[in-house]
Amino acid sequence: TESISECVDLLNSFGGDLFKLNAHLKDLDGGFPCLRAALSSCRHWAEITNFNKKTFWAGLVSEPTVENIERKIAEGFKTIKLKISPRTFFPDIKSLISATPKNIIFRLDANGSLNLQETEQWVNFALSSDQVEFIEQPLPVNHPGYNQLDTKKVALDESFISPDKFSWAGPVVVKPSLVGDWDVFLAWRKSHPNKVIYSSVFETAFGRQAALWLAQLDPAVGTLGFDTLNQFKDDGLDRHRSGPIVEGLSNFDWLELWRKFK
Repeated sequence: TESISECVDLLNSFGGDLFKLNAHLKDLDGGFPCLRAALSSCRHWAEITNFNKKTFWAGLVSEPTVENIERKIAEGFKTIKLKISPRTFFPDIKSLISATPKNIIFRLDANGSLNLQETEQWVNFALSSDQVEFIEQPLPVNHPGYNQLDTKKVALDESFISPDKFSWAGPVVVKPSLVGDWDVFLAWRKSHPNKVIYSSVFETAFGRQAALWLAQLDPAVGTLGFDTLNQFKDDGLDRHRSGPIVEGLSNFDWLELWRKFK
């Protein structure tokens, strides 16, 4: 996406004239997706600040061990996201999953790190297991091997930023904070019948509140990928509590939190 400095330069160049800024962005054919998303949240901020519905989160396990998985299950998570890579020993993950209660669902995220042979092994496992919801971004972005995969349980993440000119028959991981204009996204979503998984990009409380609000507009919203709280423990900008069920923050003093940025 765009850089922070590019966003700042563009904002400064319009001197606070949002009408001209939005008109300029419309002419850029999908450029500046993060800025578009931020401006979308500003347009809907009155609704976002009042959002207090419950959302269901998947538990993130970066190091797949029995202890880490059991800890997340004990916290009440019903969906567990495991990070996998070429260094992950395939039989170990199969054993970990088979040892958990059958009502626990797993998402396996490779972050584009696998080759085609490794990917086919993981995808075949996912297709054979009721406990594996999907394999997330197994191959690098634009890898031709995606054309050879059964898309049913292959979710694209890094390959999807905004819906412009995007085509994929399988699940899609959507990051609200970088998906571009939300009105454009919502229009795309109405015509896109496949599963959409809403996920975090390590937002502050502002971005998380807005992202949760956007996700709940989706009638088919499922378990969200937002178990990223406390990753930056010293910044003091997390306000939502962590857990398998998380509510939006209503009756919260957002202006006071904003002053902490000054």
